[in-house]
Amino acid sequence: MGEIIEYLFGAASFVPHGFCLLWRPDLVAMHALSDGVIAASYFSIPMALAVFVRRRVDLEYKWVFWLFVAFIVACGTTHLVGLVTLWQPVYGLQGLIKIATAGVSVTTAFLLWPLIPKALALPSPSALREANAELEKALIAKDRALRQISALLDSAPDATIFVDRAGTIVRANRQTEHLLGYSAGELTDKPVGMLLPELRPVYFFSERATGLTPTEPEPFAMAKDGRKIPVEISRNPIETDRDYVVCAALRDVTERKRAECALRNSEAKLAGILAIAGDAIVSIDAGYRISLFNEAAERMFGYSPAEVLGQPIDVLIPTRFHAAHQHHIERFASGPDIARRMGEREEVVARRKNGDEFPTEASISKLDVGGERFYTVVLRDVTERKRAEKHQGQLVAELDHRVKNVLARVAAVAMYTGQGSSTMEELLQTLEGRIQSLSDAHVLLSHSRWKGVGLTDLVHHQLAPYVNASNTAVDGPEVMLTAVATEAVAMVLYELVTNAAKYGALSTPQGRVSVTWAGGSNGRSSEGIVIKWREMGGPLVAAPTRLSYGTKLIRDLIPHEIGGVVDLTFAKQGVSCIITLPPEQLTNL
Repeated sequence: MGEIIEYLFGAASFVPHGFCLLWRPDLVAMHALSDGVIAASYFSIPMALAVFVRRRVDLEYKWVFWLFVAFIVACGTTHLVGLVTLWQPVYGLQGLIKIATAGVSVTTAFLLWPLIPKALALPSPSALREANAELEKALIAKDRALRQISALLDSAPDATIFVDRAGTIVRANRQTEHLLGYSAGELTDKPVGMLLPELRPVYFFSERATGLTPTEPEPFAMAKDGRKIPVEISRNPIETDRDYVVCAALRDVTERKRAECALRNSEAKLAGILAIAGDAIVSIDAGYRISLFNEAAERMFGYSPAEVLGQPIDVLIPTRFHAAHQHHIERFASGPDIARRMGEREEVVARRKNGDEFPTEASISKLDVGGERFYTVVLRDVTERKRAEKHQGQLVAELDHRVKNVLARVAAVAMYTGQGSSTMEELLQTLEGRIQSLSDAHVLLSHSRWKGVGLTDLVHHQLAPYVNASNTAVDGPEVMLTAVATEAVAMVLYELVTNAAKYGALSTPQGRVSVTWAGGSNGRSSEGIVIKWREMGGPLVAAPTRLSYGTKLIRDLIPHEIGGVVDLTFAKQGVSCIITLPPEQLTNL
């Protein structure tokens, strides 16, 4: 110990630096003053940096500032010892300090260069000011648009209310007060049943057409004074930031109801025709020639009334069915006076003006008016229904395919989890976590109807059980993954998260996990997405001597399932994983 002290502070074998300067007062003062000023400045600068870093909690790359603090303090200490050696030859201590300074300097220089591209990528203050200015303009424009929409809504001729999924009225226009007597304030946050007692809230969100079926009562609105006002309701779903609301327009149809009643009482012939529910309505006389051809029939067949009135009904039937169709009409004409409803017979093939054939369902009735017989046929084009049935079959096949895939994946997870588990308790716990992770991904997919899941939502969902105020950082642009990519990335993230929670950065209070992503080589998502997982501040990491199922899954699932690339590294400072997803696994919905 004495030899070390003598080496560091001994002066027996050396002379002070001032001796080399011949103890000239001007030279000694020059060196002493400059080293002292430099040392004081070098100690002041890191103190300022330290105060700045501690107060700016949102500062990027804080470690660089602390590295500069160490570097500058080391340089200041070098000058301070240089000042001492003017009178005391502690050259051993000076050498050790210079070695330490050299080490800090080399480390700083080595880590600074890779950081330059990242620092250059940070937005400049001017860019942030421009972005804030654009955002302010957008907010002003949005506020102006909302005021215009509000004014337009209040000027609408119909009473209009907005209903959320809970059946609560969230807004009403001025016409609602004129029709029902309630002000907008009296209706806000009130149940819609207050106005429409016979309609359940689910009615507003059903995919059925706006009109009511014959088995439903006609809707009425309850006015503030207790009057029941018959209304016609038209609905329009509107997507908001949080959910859907339905805009429902209520039109007073009291006068129309009176007119309809008068029309039914005064026009017996039309009453018989209107008694048959239907779409396209075609009436023929006793000679089977067309005498009535409504607008729905025009749209369905492509003929104008002038083109078909007086023509035989066969003009609407393919030639090969003429004889059979004639036989059916004659048999119906000679039978009992009972209308034949839709669905009671096989589908009828009809023909449009352009020659296209399409399937229909037909209702037919006969009516004698003033000694003259008329036949009324109501035709419904079931092309869309046929297409829907086909689509339903495809959906069932797709569901069957997905169920089989899920069962196969669960079976594989169970098998490999069992191979890597030493106890039944460990098997059940690990298997439950992996299946729950896959289930959570399916829940997110279900919310989007299997169209895709946002990467941000997926990452936060997987990290959620282990997140506290400061142990995770998630950053990246909004990216939508396909269903298959969602499942694969969810399983890989689950393995990374659980490994970090057991052995890595999330197992200690000081640990931190960073998950970031960006576009491909040029930063655009059209070239795919690169996801980076980094663990810091956790226990020292040693590469596993035996690859577990979780490690194999991380490395192999994404390349095998979706053609991506995974680079898993067990660095001593923490696990890192770089996942590259190909562009075809991204979706814009």
